[in-house]
Amino acid sequence: MKLQHIKLFLSAILLLCLIPFPYGYYLFVRYAATFGFGILAFQAYASKRPKVVFYLILSFLFQPFYKVHFDRSYWLVIDVLVAAWLIYDVYYKKSSNEK
Repeated sequence: MKLQHIKLFLSAILLLCLIPFPYGYYLFVRYAATFGFGILAFQAYASKRPKVVFYLILSFLFQPFYKVHFDRSYWLVIDVLVAAWLIYDVYYKKSSNEK
């Protein structure tokens, strides 16, 4: 699986958090985000990119074991910002590689 697919999957599930779902969906998002950002952090570390710290912070922010308690409105802002950054990162890299 390519890293772009992981980023797009994470951004899709984070944007779906805007819809009111049962709590089980948000728990799934926490597990998937922790695992996905862990993979992205490992790949960034292996290729010696400075984004490894950012991915680790996001992995610890979304981890489901010791939950970070924010209001729902704060989580919505965080979800949208992270999803927008991931989408930007996928399409910015794609357009810069085409040049």
